[in-house]
Amino acid sequence: MLGVPSDEIVDRFIDAILAENLASIKTFLNDYPSLIDPTITISAGALHVCSEIGWIPGAEVLVRAGADVNGRNSCDATPLQIAVDKSIPEMVEWLLVHGADIAAPHPKGLTATFLAALNAVYGEEGEGMLELLLSKGARLDLRSLLQLGRTADVRLMLAEEPDLVRSHAQREELIPTAIAGIHSLSFRADARTGQPLAPESMLPMYREILTLLLAHGADINDLGQQGTPLHCAVSFCDPERRLIELLIDLGADVNKRRVPDGMTPLDVAHFAMSPTVSVLQAHGAVTTRPPQTMLDLSAPYLEQLAKEIEDGRRAPEE
Repeated sequence: MLGVPSDEIVDRFIDAILAENLASIKTFLNDYPSLIDPTITISAGALHVCSEIGWIPGAEVLVRAGADVNGRNSCDATPLQIAVDKSIPEMVEWLLVHGADIAAPHPKGLTATFLAALNAVYGEEGEGMLELLLSKGARLDLRSLLQLGRTADVRLMLAEEPDLVRSHAQREELIPTAIAGIHSLSFRADARTGQPLAPESMLPMYREILTLLLAHGADINDLGQQGTPLHCAVSFCDPERRLIELLIDLGADVNKRRVPDGMTPLDVAHFAMSPTVSVLQAHGAVTTRPPQTMLDLSAPYLEQLAKEIEDGRRAPEE
């Protein structure tokens, strides 16, 4: 048995997994048993890579060698969460049979169930995966229900657990998730009519669910991963500005700065070239930086690219 694997050995080991070369990974593990440790294999995690590509024979070798089926990679994800996100049902079933925790929490709220719900909403073959997890005992948690836009189920859950919002590990993400969940209904067919919901019919849903979350302890100005709920709403397509007006009416701070870039909702609106700029300014939104758009940010790159193309055209002539 050799010593601690070098970065080169780690890279070759991961390449062997990607090539689905059983003989090679057995040799690597014989020489370097620590390769089963996700912290040794840098950011990937050997079992996580098998889960991502759906390679069950490789996963079997790793688990027999001592790999933890609930181990975390550098993103704090488990192999099961990886397999669910990639929509590989055979890998998911294998992991569950071998002891994967179907309800394993994640600091950012990306449980296996939530990832399946997210993929189902955005049409990435998640519907079948969500059904599979539920058939194996998974439970739709509050954030998953919000992501799916199931407002009636959210009401029932909060009636049974009134303190759930206050105690939720990702409380600052609940309102943005509710906004995203209802927004997604605009491009999902209604089960009853077969047609997406009209924008004007969504505003009462927004008001109802946001008022309910606030009544149970949510904060309209909580700073989540993408800023406050207002920052998130500005990023959505909201040409009628109804949602922005609603959030402000419910107490959203138009000048709250997000971390770490310090951008206000107005800064985000300028950057995204959003039609919400005027309504934010009408409610007193300010900025301390020059308005910058995505085009401003990409302009130097586009100029350099144009110069390289022009130089390439001239080269043959010279």
